[in-house]
Amino acid sequence: MNQARTQLGRLLAALLAIMVVCGGTLATPARYAYADDAGIEATLFRATFGSATIGPLTAPLQVETGEVVREEGTVAVVDSSERVLEIDGTGGQATALLRWNNYPGALPGAPPPAVRVQIEGEFSAEETDAGASFGIWSGSSFFELFSFGPGGQITHDGNPVGLTYAANQKVKLEARVLLPGGSTGNVQIKLDTGAGQRTLVEPLNASFTAATLNQLRFRAPSGSGTFTADNLLVKFEQAVEQEDDDPPARIEIDNDDIDQEFERIGGVLFVNIRVTINSGDGGKARGTFLVLDLDDLDDLELADVAFLTGVGFVREVRDGKVYIGLGRNNIVYGNSNVQVKIKLKVKGDRINLRYTVRMRLNYRDTSGSNDIALVPVIVVLPGTPTVPVMPIGGTVPISGTTPISATAPVSGTTLVRLPITRIDVRFRTTWQRRGGLVVFGLPLTEPISRTDGLVVQYFERARLEYHPANRGTPYEVLLGRLAVELGYATPPSMETPPTSTTELRWYFPATGHLIATPFRSYWQARGGLLIFGLPISPPREENGLVVQYFERARLELHPDLRGTPYEVQIGLLGVEAYQQEDDD
Repeated sequence: MNQARTQLGRLLAALLAIMVVCGGTLATPARYAYADDAGIEATLFRATFGSATIGPLTAPLQVETGEVVREEGTVAVVDSSERVLEIDGTGGQATALLRWNNYPGALPGAPPPAVRVQIEGEFSAEETDAGASFGIWSGSSFFELFSFGPGGQITHDGNPVGLTYAANQKVKLEARVLLPGGSTGNVQIKLDTGAGQRTLVEPLNASFTAATLNQLRFRAPSGSGTFTADNLLVKFEQAVEQEDDDPPARIEIDNDDIDQEFERIGGVLFVNIRVTINSGDGGKARGTFLVLDLDDLDDLELADVAFLTGVGFVREVRDGKVYIGLGRNNIVYGNSNVQVKIKLKVKGDRINLRYTVRMRLNYRDTSGSNDIALVPVIVVLPGTPTVPVMPIGGTVPISGTTPISATAPVSGTTLVRLPITRIDVRFRTTWQRRGGLVVFGLPLTEPISRTDGLVVQYFERARLEYHPANRGTPYEVLLGRLAVELGYATPPSMETPPTSTTELRWYFPATGHLIATPFRSYWQARGGLLIFGLPISPPREENGLVVQYFERARLELHPDLRGTPYEVQIGLLGVEAYQQEDDD
């Protein structure tokens, strides 16, 4: 009981601090803007089942940007030639609902005058008989996109569409739902069976709006057999009208706007390529994508995409290409620029190798569609491993100038940093949305199941924890209190609270500590209490740096980097905690 009261007190103190200190902190635009960030081109629901546990669904299945819910009957993840979602209507009706993260709310952000929703998926039927339907679901209204009809016919609303399907043959769906403001919408349905394609355009009823459309329904009627679904995707886009009087965009990318540098992290060599897209005195560039071709880069692996100026997102990696969206709402406005940094990991100990990195820029404006081939980037790996070891955040320019960061890695056992593709699916969304490499760093381990029921994964700067008991709540994934566990908490640094109104905003009675002036802006902008927790020590000097400990992190001041984005950095507590646990 006392422990519960203590936890409740800490929670109330934390909530009070959130209201007093950072109010709208979490609304601060992220410099690392991913495709599932609201207000850009949001991926609302993404489900691939390759890492899902095989077996019937007894609880909501968490997928990358949403969840799959068994509503009735037999719904399971099965493994045949590949792992897929299966509904089985053999013994009774089976229904799976597929909801994106904001369910039961409206689409993220204030709905614009017109909304376009893109829906994709791959489906199959075990037999060619009357069976499952798939469509959009809004309250009590269902709109069928297609059904596996009788006699091997693909149908829509009971009518054959002119396509047939075979047992266990993939049927690919691409649908575009247009929801204009103030009027009824329509749906364009494209179906591909491999043997043929059909496109239908159907009206929607008024019950489907940007505020009500928030889930899909996959249903097999009783006695109909088994059906599968895979690679399900729902994306939200703002539908914009072309501005006829807008001048053409003026996009400029000179040779000087593309550069590269090497970086070594934990003995692994990375190549960073920076591209600056300048928009001159012209109109808007809409649907702007930087497309990176990976086909000729066999020994290089995509590790990260970050935005140094402007915002954007990684839309997808498909057919050997990375599609990087540029600008908010996929628009690059006149007299602006976006600078993107692409980090490529060198596989193994490759040396004396030469690569040609090819990129294209696609956008449309009032002059039509544009496709610009950028100057190829020639990457020559060094013949000997002469690049000094640097932690995350440090870079080694090819010209040999002084690195921009000098944070010393924690001594101890040499650790292997894993690529971001090894981030467990339960932690991937949190890692992406809350700061990515800058806040958490690279993963150090695979997910670890603990005896207390938690699943954890260590990163260079943090430990992410999956709490099954909190499933379906905002507290399902939490950050470990590493600094507290490592013993960095100290007694209160102030006997009485400060009297200044300004200082009082940064004082936390729960721990008796004040956030030091150099760290306040960084603490607030990077997530505040949610990411770092309460201050648990006063500022102090360690290894020539001024540092301050928080429940979940150590912030470090680097005076030699004053005026750069690296003046304040997050210490490698994840490395330290994992090494200590490994030693124990």
